[in-house]
Amino acid sequence: MKNKECSGCENAKFGIAYIDPETGVLCSKIDTGMKLPKGKKVLAPKICTECGNTEWKTIDNKE
Repeated sequence: MKNKECSGCENAKFGIAYIDPETGVLCSKIDTGMKLPKGKKVLAPKICTECGNTEWKTIDNKE
């Protein structure tokens, strides 16, 4: 959930999503070095570095 004191999530970075093996909960973390599969559309979390707000974005990696 977005923090009202956040400056608008302008510093958000893409991350990866994974299932926590102990709890089974869907989690996300910032990972600026992720490699996208070629020719695929990927659903990736965009995470604010200030408040942690997460928005899901579709990345079209046509190359």
